[in-house]
Amino acid sequence: MTPAEANEIDRLEFEAECAAIRQRAYALIRHTPTPSPKPTRHVVAAKVSEDKPIARRRQPKPRLQNTFAVRYYTALGKRLSLNEWAAETGFSVHTIRNRLGYGWTIERAVTERPKTGRRGRGVVFNFPPVSGTGAGSTAQETPEITFSEEANS
Repeated sequence: MTPAEANEIDRLEFEAECAAIRQRAYALIRHTPTPSPKPTRHVVAAKVSEDKPIARRRQPKPRLQNTFAVRYYTALGKRLSLNEWAAETGFSVHTIRNRLGYGWTIERAVTERPKTGRRGRGVVFNFPPVSGTGAGSTAQETPEITFSEEANS
């Protein structure tokens, strides 16, 4: 068999496969029900009478956006919201809310001042005073470094 004959056989097989696929697709399309069109809405003219108004679509009530219930907290004989407590105490709302989230009572959250003398990030303040370089007995006051003859040349 020559290469030309092999190519011709491949072409004929490919055409036969395409024809079979096409026939299956057309058969599937014929047997699939067509979607029915959406029902149209017919507007019927309403009879206008003097004593009865025309029925109209009820308008939805306007919604208030971003509304939430304000929670009030009672402490020290006052009933205030978190914003009001923050304004009165000088703490931020975030601080008071976090303290309440940690389980503090409202009285403690609005009266206890932050601890002072906080250390900086990563600093440990209970180290003994530093003496020397930290090299211990191997530290030398004057360097006694010698170089080989090879390095000097």
